[in-house]
Amino acid sequence: MRLAGRAKAGFYPTPPSVVERITSLIKPAPGPLRILDPCCGLGDPLKRIAEHTGAESYGIELDRQRAAVAKEKLTHVICSDALSARISPGAFSLMFLNPPYDQDEQSRLEHRFLVQATQWLAPRGLLIYLVPQGRYHANTLRYLANWYENVRLFRFPEEEYRRFKQTVLFAVKKARATLDSSLLEQMKIRLAGDLPELPQQHTPVYTLPPVLIHNGFVFRSSEVIPEEALPEIATHGAWQIPEVKENLETGEARRSIQPLMPLRQGHLAQLIAAGFINNQVLEKDGKHLLIKGRTVKSTVKLAGTDEDTTIERDVIQTTIMAIDERGRVIEIGEEG
Repeated sequence: MRLAGRAKAGFYPTPPSVVERITSLIKPAPGPLRILDPCCGLGDPLKRIAEHTGAESYGIELDRQRAAVAKEKLTHVICSDALSARISPGAFSLMFLNPPYDQDEQSRLEHRFLVQATQWLAPRGLLIYLVPQGRYHANTLRYLANWYENVRLFRFPEEEYRRFKQTVLFAVKKARATLDSSLLEQMKIRLAGDLPELPQQHTPVYTLPPVLIHNGFVFRSSEVIPEEALPEIATHGAWQIPEVKENLETGEARRSIQPLMPLRQGHLAQLIAAGFINNQVLEKDGKHLLIKGRTVKSTVKLAGTDEDTTIERDVIQTTIMAIDERGRVIEIGEEG
């Protein structure tokens, strides 16, 4: 994980001065643009790039508190593990990738993030990749030489570079993977020496490609987060279709039914066990009980006609669970 960032769950924000220099290399372009930061933290770098380009900004952040802050700054944010998020391929004009650095059971995390982010980036899309100079391993360099062109490598300004040896790589995604052996060797040579400092560019170098806007675009977590699911439930889904509601809850079912004869205790117990009055509060003499019923099938052994014979019989047992005002759980079985 990132050096001093280990204690902060891998979070090491990009300095604002570096973000300004990065932004100076990007030329705003007409047309719909989407930009993504798969490890967006508090959202500040992508917010600045979005302001510069006029793009829709998308962020993914694993930490719930940081994700909440980022939601105030970016167009769309999901609280999720980026490697398991469900996102349309080729849907983004720009990828700002400042990944965590560590090694899991499969491979180095920063390489896995690079491979995943490349799938989400559109052809001719711009990759901005921030990693320490010593983290460009052989498989990463080969992957970059396969999938990218128009590559530029810089180090952070002196003060920031001195701390963690951070670098910035700019690269344009190819339409298909073809190994550029010359680029591979050039990157190896550059990284073995002193990289030029990231400049404050007066003339932008990279133009972002517009992306297709269609109804099939997907950007969501693979996990169900209750806070995010509730608004969806309230506005979407089968329960919003009148015909479905009619079938599930007919007018007859909504009417109050009055039995011809008063219910006996056995009838009431059956209703509770069947779940018809789950979560109801019963009150007697000022005391309250929250009740829930259930029916469980169990097996009982009975004596046979002789010593060598055992008879097993399935028995349906009705149980009522209740919680009183003090939080005590009371279980009421068929025996009492």
